[in-house]
Amino acid sequence: CIKRFFCYAALMFELPLFLQRYLDQEFETLAQQRPQARQELQQAVAQLSRRYLKGSSAEGHLAGPLTILAYLSARLPATYAAGAAVLQQLQQVLPQWQPHSMIDLGAGPGSISLAARRFFTPQQHILFESDKRMIQSGTALFAAGHFEGLWQQGHLPHLPHIPSIPPGNSTLWLAGYVLNELKPAQRQQLYQKLQSTLAPTDVLVLIEPGTPAGYQHLLEARTSFLASSKQAFHLLAPCPHAHQCPLPSGDWCHFAERLPRSPLHRFLKGGERNFEDEKYAYLILSGTPATAPHQSRLLRHPNKQHKGHMQVELCTSTGLSEAIVSKKNPAYKSLKKAGWGDGLDAQTTKAVLS
Repeated sequence: CIKRFFCYAALMFELPLFLQRYLDQEFETLAQQRPQARQELQQAVAQLSRRYLKGSSAEGHLAGPLTILAYLSARLPATYAAGAAVLQQLQQVLPQWQPHSMIDLGAGPGSISLAARRFFTPQQHILFESDKRMIQSGTALFAAGHFEGLWQQGHLPHLPHIPSIPPGNSTLWLAGYVLNELKPAQRQQLYQKLQSTLAPTDVLVLIEPGTPAGYQHLLEARTSFLASSKQAFHLLAPCPHAHQCPLPSGDWCHFAERLPRSPLHRFLKGGERNFEDEKYAYLILSGTPATAPHQSRLLRHPNKQHKGHMQVELCTSTGLSEAIVSKKNPAYKSLKKAGWGDGLDAQTTKAVLS
């Protein structure tokens, strides 16, 4: 694996206060009922983390309030942060776009949907989830934030029942951390159904773990949508092109979002750092092209170890490009503030590669 340089700006996407309060209150309630709640919850979090790192589904092993709270405590902050980071990218490439509706496929407790609420205020919000316990938790989380959501129970690759949407209105489709839970044939069925269902102005956001397996699932989806006979789909992010992914064997496209850990989060993870880094991969697709497209994207954080210049690696429409950018370059100042995964506009890209 190619070494990646970690350097982050201020923590951006921490949980809203109402979500953190909800988790704290749920833990206090559990602690009053179970004297060993802290130790039991820590063990449950460790088990869920091991399953996640192996690429296994955690939701199917949530047997009661202890493991449900372990899941919310361990995964909700991370999936929320990754979702918010991806949806910020959507706003950058489609700055004026606003959806009438949001549809969350395999919503879990609504983590990605809650992140989307930072940016969008849909008139209709449908959350499609198979696990009753996740629906119960998600309903409680939405109530804590005073959000309205229409929860439907069902299994992918089936799609939820969608009430009529007024003509000319757009829908934001979300599918976060679900492709890895589907068999190959089910994923293909899901792609085909979405390609037949999405309106040209709709946007589809796919988010997966930032692992080689997550990357491969997104490559599979990318290939399917770009070859769709239903309509032409455009890649809005992270790819600045629709060509074959140029990364060499052994590397994979993924990014990271740093999020703060609460005292409870630190205890449950058994860590001393007050932050963690969620690795994720994603695709944003639409039948409508970006109005403010990125012409390249940083695949590593700029290497600023050398005084007066920095080394950058970009994914561009012509493939992978490496460049040394000096202080004299007009792009230097903006690159000093850039980080791993940021997109660059046409002017900055041209300056870097000139």
